[in-house]
Amino acid sequence: MKQASHLLKASHGQEDDILHHKIILSDSLQIVYQESCYPHNIPPICHYSLDTSYFVSFSWVQTGKKDVHTVLWMYHKTGQPKVEKREVTQINHLPPVMALLHADVHRVLIAYCDDMILRIFGDHSSGFKERCVVPCRFSISCLAYHQRTGLLLSGIAGAVVTWVIEPGGKGLHVLQILNMSGSELVQGINLDGPENSLLAMCESFLRILVWQGHTKLVEEQTFSSPTSGHSLTCCCTCLSEGYLFGGNKAGQIHIWNLDPSFERRSFSFQAHTGPVVLVRSLAKIHTLLTVGAEGRLKERHIKSGSLLCEELSICEDVLYSLQFVDDSTFFCQSQYSFFLYHMSCFYQLFNNCGASPRHLQCIHRGSNQTLIFCCTDDGLFRFLCPITGNLLFLTWPFSSLDKAVSSAYDPENKELFVAMGNVNVIIFDTTHLCPNTSFKLAMTLKIKYNVWPMRSLPWAKALKD
Repeated sequence: MKQASHLLKASHGQEDDILHHKIILSDSLQIVYQESCYPHNIPPICHYSLDTSYFVSFSWVQTGKKDVHTVLWMYHKTGQPKVEKREVTQINHLPPVMALLHADVHRVLIAYCDDMILRIFGDHSSGFKERCVVPCRFSISCLAYHQRTGLLLSGIAGAVVTWVIEPGGKGLHVLQILNMSGSELVQGINLDGPENSLLAMCESFLRILVWQGHTKLVEEQTFSSPTSGHSLTCCCTCLSEGYLFGGNKAGQIHIWNLDPSFERRSFSFQAHTGPVVLVRSLAKIHTLLTVGAEGRLKERHIKSGSLLCEELSICEDVLYSLQFVDDSTFFCQSQYSFFLYHMSCFYQLFNNCGASPRHLQCIHRGSNQTLIFCCTDDGLFRFLCPITGNLLFLTWPFSSLDKAVSSAYDPENKELFVAMGNVNVIIFDTTHLCPNTSFKLAMTLKIKYNVWPMRSLPWAKALKD
């Protein structure tokens, strides 16, 4: 018991006290690459991944240069430089490009211009040479490429159109026109719907489209916006929670429950002051990312929508689009600039404590072993593996632990001493597997031990005065 008193006195008031030590990590965004085209507006940028990540933009005009270029950026995750830039002079000037995508199977880029013409170009492997020109009889608002079927999808007023791409990108043919109720403009097509479905974003409706056979689309479900008058701008799915998320031009996030048995099928909250550019669920860490046109990124709780951390600034211009390259890297396009960012993903949900952590501490046990000590609001003490997050040690939920005032760890005997603010000190043996097999309740003034089995907990013993 003298050892316990010595350890507690030594730890009292010191910065390395387990219960009062804080670790602060920075979640600042890191700029990997940026480029400005000011005072010219940047045309749409298309991202695609093959052996590496590529970014392409047609009709690139820079101050002081007469030629119009197609610009290619190559992003390498390893090596230096991270980003390589190449320019190819465009022989033919294009009308303003409204939408641009890459069809990887055919190795072509498909552009829709404001002259109502679809143009197909070879990608970087063939020098962006034009393959074919296809006039359209309707105005296209968005494009998407479905890799499994190899079909091009386009959104128009009141319908989704599917196209067959000829081998080598030598032509396009309309396969199906899926008409929808109402004449709302289909403003976006998300390929990551529930159970391999598609999400068609209309002005005030989010529609789930499913494949019937290999090439035919049918409308399965429709979700209406809780607030009318503001068009949807983006959407995403979180299957683990059974939610659909949608952002609109008023800066609101709508949440729809996919389970029809729930009484409250939809609700919303205000996320940004301007249009929502992106909503993305991070199911692994139970959070939701939202980005507004004002250039602010926010992270929220996936169920409540409450803000979890300070908002991060992406750019000062009006933000037009943002797309993730991988789990930790995204690119965005503003009115005049192109940015490539890396997020500091130093955290992940490697252990669900079930209660809010109050204190975290890195503990060295021996010469080559390190543990993470965690104390939570429910009065539990845990040791976690710092690599996998696996639970190595867990105290039984004693209500008295809520009143713990100090603690110390004895690495030699591998025991955790917890002072209770009175004459009692609880000593935990941390050598046993989770959950721990024993604990001791000692008195600093009078030492006497009685031992008896805990019938309801055959794996535990208690030593109590």
